[in-house]
Amino acid sequence: MNEIEEPKCRTILEYLLFKIDRTLAIVGLIAIGIFSILTSNIPDTSVKIIGSVVTGLSMYLGVRLGSK
Repeated sequence: MNEIEEPKCRTILEYLLFKIDRTLAIVGLIAIGIFSILTSNIPDTSVKIIGSVVTGLSMYLGVRLGSK
């Protein structure tokens, strides 16, 4: 009836790559926001990009916190 699933054993390298992947995604979003502030001559464009970055981060955190 109910089959017991064995837990997946992950290697240390797989675990580190998983953690680094998420961290790089967050750092990348923050870097895009900072880069848009520093390089944009048009304030409206940088505000739109920063809004997108904040929305992306909040959606990511909402999904991560909601799944627990």
